[in-house]
Amino acid sequence: VGYILSYDGHGARMVVQAGFLEALGPLLDFPSEHIRKDTYWCLSNICADTQAIATQVLDSPALVRQIIKTASSDDDLFVRREARWCILNLIECVSFQAKLALLSYEGLVACVCHFLEDDDLEVVEATPPALKAIFQHGQDLATLCGGDTNPYIGTIHLVASKMPDNLSDVFETMEHMFLDQHHVIYS
Repeated sequence: VGYILSYDGHGARMVVQAGFLEALGPLLDFPSEHIRKDTYWCLSNICADTQAIATQVLDSPALVRQIIKTASSDDDLFVRREARWCILNLIECVSFQAKLALLSYEGLVACVCHFLEDDDLEVVEATPPALKAIFQHGQDLATLCGGDTNPYIGTIHLVASKMPDNLSDVFETMEHMFLDQHHVIYS
């Protein structure tokens, strides 16, 4: 499947149309870490494809919950990393409405916050833009609903308060930078 996914920019569409997402279930919990890692790698590439393809992942709530669970707690670093890439790619790829559905999953925002603690520098570096997208989405959602309370900020603050000071400071700095930028954009 990995070879098909890298084929000519149309691989993800072909794989999804062939029913790959529906067939993933047993592979996501397979006893072999290598099989699970490769399955999540394939899935992360699907999540990074077009908005339409990535949105199809969200059509399976059980799949999204499994991705969040694996990204939060899988014992194997490599499996966990690929699941985290699934989430990072979804946050980047999907539309406002699809992001609303994604961010409504229990534990997702807290899960993303913990990506800053990852052993993989690429995951750590990809996390601030994802957190910014979450924060931006919350601000846009609050504005759309006629309020000013970001629905995700409480979770971010709670997670940050339980992290080591250096990571907690990262959250605070990001929030201040975003609020300053947000004020300039909307004022």
